[in-house]
This record gives sequence, structure tokens and C-alpha cells, in this order.
Amino acid sequence: MNQKTKSTLCVLLFAPIYFLLYAFLHEAGHAIVILAYGGTIENFVFWNFNAHVSSNGGSFTAFGAALNHIAGMLLPTIAGAAVIAFYNPKIKFAGYHLCHLVTIIGLLGSMLVWVAVPIASLFTFPPQGEDATNFLNVTRFHPLIVALGMLLFMGAFVFWAHAKGILTKATLQGVKRTFKGNVDSADEGVKNKSKQKSFIVSLGLLIMAILTIIVANHVHYIPSSTIFKTEGIVTNVLEEKSRDYTLVIEESRMYTMNMNVKAKGFVTALCIVNANGETFLQINNEGFSNSVMNFKLDEGIYTLSLLFLTDYETVSNFFEKTGFGELNPRDIDWINEAFNRDSVDYSVEYYMVVR
Repeated sequence: MNQKTKSTLCVLLFAPIYFLLYAFLHEAGHAIVILAYGGTIENFVFWNFNAHVSSNGGSFTAFGAALNHIAGMLLPTIAGAAVIAFYNPKIKFAGYHLCHLVTIIGLLGSMLVWVAVPIASLFTFPPQGEDATNFLNVTRFHPLIVALGMLLFMGAFVFWAHAKGILTKATLQGVKRTFKGNVDSADEGVKNKSKQKSFIVSLGLLIMAILTIIVANHVHYIPSSTIFKTEGIVTNVLEEKSRDYTLVIEESRMYTMNMNVKAKGFVTALCIVNANGETFLQINNEGFSNSVMNFKLDEGIYTLSLLFLTDYETVSNFFEKTGFGELNPRDIDWINEAFNRDSVDYSVEYYMVVR
């Protein structure tokens, strides 16, 4: 088997391994922050297209919530930077250099989302469930600060990869030189041009930093104001089955809800019902750890309710009443897990804000 075939097979085998490893580090980033703020991990899935971390509890500050949302991108990037640090440009196997290039492209792709989503939020409502969207909702940072700041971060990352010689060795010309074994001459070329290129890149990063500050100070952007906010404690959900609030919507548009509900050992349901008694939104979980939801509401008066369901029959009847129908196997699994906790104090502490 010649070197070209070996390199091709190496890249083809490495690509799925990279994406699996990235998914693991992405979810691990969220999990580490959740654990650091006192939460518990209920589910950790990274091996399929439904990669996610389910958690319960945790006392998040505004910084902690923001760190949680960005950690999914940050931890793989830190790991990628460490891999680049140990890169050896003298290895005479093109597959080695190409695999490093795949890593860099993959990481830059994940960073690019943090540029596209903030810019898109200036013109339309950003996609629901994205970490970048949740980060903007929690921090209320100017979207251009986030977008251009991430461009700076990407530039620094590319600069680091270039300084180590990966971008030069993984080009078509560099790979051809590697196939021929002319590694030393390629390395010498990198060294001769490194000072000039380092100066140009550093100057470019400085200019981008200045532009970030100038543009953010001159572009008009007003984050959505708070239209509803509440927090409270329910001491015993066996006695107090629900908390109801009136939600007055004066403008038909997309809204964002930030919610944190500390509950364990029973099911908590959030419902938004319109004036006609129709359920507009319903989500169910044991608890909600700094959840962020985006939804569109028309003008009108709504009832926002937190309901506490403490036994299986109540949950089943509630699902049927609200139109969710019969419980599916996945619902049954997490509900049974909630009801089988070793210790339950039947108290709830919650916080909700709608913007």
C-alpha cells in the first residue's frame, strides 16, 4: 500500500473519530460547568445525532450561565489548541498533517456558528436551542461584539496553527513535498517567512479588535426589554399543586424565556394557555436548569402556570388532558427515574423571566 492510499484511509478513518470526540468534548464542556455550579448530570449522550446533557439543580450566576453556553465550543477548542502544540512538522506521513487540518477546519466550523448566529440576530430571531442564541439571551451582549470577538478568536487560532506549520504542510504543495520526502526544505521555507507573516497576522488581529469596538459603539441595537419576571419558593407541592401568573402580551413577536426550576422527585410542567383555554406551550421535566426557550406570542392575555405532578397517574391524566396523548417509552423512563429518587423534600425554588 503506497503512502497516498495510506493517507487517504487515515483521513477517512479519522473523520468520524474526530466528530465523535468533538461531540464528547462539547457535551463534557457543558457538564463540567453544570457540576461546578452544583448541578447533577442525569443524562450524558454524545454518540448519536441527539447528543445532549440533561441535568438537574445547580445555582447559576449570570456568568455561570453564560459560561455553560459557551463551554460546549470552548472545551474542544482548548483541546484542539493542545493538539496543535504537540504537532511535529518533520513527520514524513501526509495523513498525519491532513488529520491535523481536518481538526482545524472542524473547530473553525464550530466557531463560525458564533459569528453567523449573532449577525443573524440583528435581522431576524436567532435559531432556538443554539448555544450562541442562549449566550446572547443570557448576557445581553451586543451581537456584533460576540461576532467580531469570535472572529478575533478564530484569527488567533489560525495564527497558532500557521505558526506551528500545519497550514503550510497540509496544503496541496506541502502534501506533495511530504510524499516525496522533502520535509526539511519545506520546514526551512516556513521558518524564513514566519516573522513576516506573524507581523501581518498580528496587525490584522489588532485592526479587527479596534473595528469591534468602533462598530459596536455606532450600530444601534436594543435588546428586548423584560415584560415578565417572577421568582418564588413552594414549600410543599403535595399541598400547593400549581402557581399561576398572568402574562400580558402587547406586541406580536418572538419572545425569549429564561427559566430555572430546582425540583427533584416529581414532574414539573410549564404551561402557557391563551384566553380561550387553548394550551399554547407545554414542557415537562423533573426540573429546569437555566433553560432558554424562544417562541412567538400574539397580542393578548395568557396564563403562565407551573404545575407539580407528584404521581404517575396524575402525570398520565395531565398528558391526556393537555393533548399530549399517551406517554411514550422515553417519557416513561425519565418519569419513573424522577419518581424513584432516594430522597424527596417536595419543595421547589424557581425563577422565570420573559423578554
